[in-house]
Amino acid sequence: MVDQLNGFSEKNQPQFSSVEVAVKTRQKVVGGFIFLDSARRIAERDLRAVESGYRWRHDPRLTTPEPIQLTDEQAGRFLNQIDCPLTILLGISGLFVGDKFHSKSQYSGNNAKVNWYEGGHHLHLENLSHEMILDIKSSLVDH
Repeated sequence: MVDQLNGFSEKNQPQFSSVEVAVKTRQKVVGGFIFLDSARRIAERDLRAVESGYRWRHDPRLTTPEPIQLTDEQAGRFLNQIDCPLTILLGISGLFVGDKFHSKSQYSGNNAKVNWYEGGHHLHLENLSHEMILDIKSSLVDH
């Protein structure tokens, strides 16, 4: 691996000179683009100050590729083993829009219900609507 993995290196070594630099970097990381306000919320929650800057406090393994990637069919087999209802919340400008979703939707599981909302990958930060809250609550209460 390289010395610096998406903003990680030695435990106390800074990766970003300022919060703003971290926010701009975070905005570009997840499969494209996330809104500035969402990136700022993530940075405020997940940055920690070190001697001469800032670094992420979360585990760097969250941002590194898996050594073994499951195929869509393999992932679908896992999802199909879920016996309880499965609610999937997706943003209309997120990672799984258009053909990306349709090519994978056959693998989403027998008990899956997909709900689409305004927003992208971090739609809960971008547009937490009353409807989304009700869908989440009903999924938790009903099951």
